[in-house]
Amino acid sequence: MADSLLDEAVENTTLAEWFPILQAFSAIDQKGVARLHLALALGRAPITAYYNLAYGRACDESSGPDFKSLVLAINAKSGGNLVAMEILSMRIHSDGSNKKASVPEVADAGRALLAAYSFQRTGNRHQREDYELGVIVRASLTGDEGKPIARQLCRGLLAAAASHSVSAFEYDDLMTGLLKLHPDDVLDELISGDKKAKGGSVGLIGEFTRHHKSPMDAVPDAALVAWCDRDPAARYPFAAAITTLYNQKNDENPDGWRDIARTLLLKAPDQEAVFKEIASRLFPTGGVGSLSSQYEARLKLLGQLDLSDMPALAAPLARAKDALQKEVDAWRSRETEQDRARSGRFE
Repeated sequence: MADSLLDEAVENTTLAEWFPILQAFSAIDQKGVARLHLALALGRAPITAYYNLAYGRACDESSGPDFKSLVLAINAKSGGNLVAMEILSMRIHSDGSNKKASVPEVADAGRALLAAYSFQRTGNRHQREDYELGVIVRASLTGDEGKPIARQLCRGLLAAAASHSVSAFEYDDLMTGLLKLHPDDVLDELISGDKKAKGGSVGLIGEFTRHHKSPMDAVPDAALVAWCDRDPAARYPFAAAITTLYNQKNDENPDGWRDIARTLLLKAPDQEAVFKEIASRLFPTGGVGSLSSQYEARLKLLGQLDLSDMPALAAPLARAKDALQKEVDAWRSRETEQDRARSGRFE
């Protein structure tokens, strides 16, 4: 009886627009998948109605081929990519909860959805969207067949961030997943292009770092160094500009250098070029609290960087310390004047 009623509902004048919701409350077996394909072909239900297939484990028991065909059919509709991604990510989540491996068709569908993904503002859904992208990336882009899609997604994010179509930091799950699975390919994309393009890549990673944990933390030091060694002159300074060089609890209190900072300096053919990138990153970009205190903390941190075995950096180190000290003095004087002005208003 349920099958008969649902068969009628697909084309019913009143019920057709609600059909995906009705089907989501029934078993989505081979017959259910066939009905959903017919509903998509008829186009009487809004594509957003198909979001309901993501919930209540509605698609858990669909066979691999049936599930893949349904997800791709939804993806092919206008506005269907995000709907299909939510259905797929929930299937992956459900498989994980049940401690079972996903069928191969899940990864196949994931690669198709990621290849079709377009970076654009989608209202207040960006956090959920980024989470889903991360889930699908981890499940779908392992191995060599995932590499071209990882590169495509990285290029797309760089272009969208450059045109201000999206805020890069909203995609931290995605970028972390890409760098974890395919660090060499993603780093190749980040360093590609002219000086302006490389600056955009540095800015992109900086955006993540200011708002979240840096996605570069997903790249092991050994993998980063191996990547640099394939083009040392260009890559060592670039790596120094994007990797996490020191630990930091808050804006004012850097908490010690990471090993990678000295490693990049020691192995680089041009130590001064790498040090220049390191020193430039010690200048605060704002935050809460006194800027003079922030500069003072960075100056103290610089003093903790062991360069005793790199005599060529003695002069650049002295210049960097002098530049930071001047900022400390300038900001301290400015803050003192501001305090006096505020005190004067209350006298």
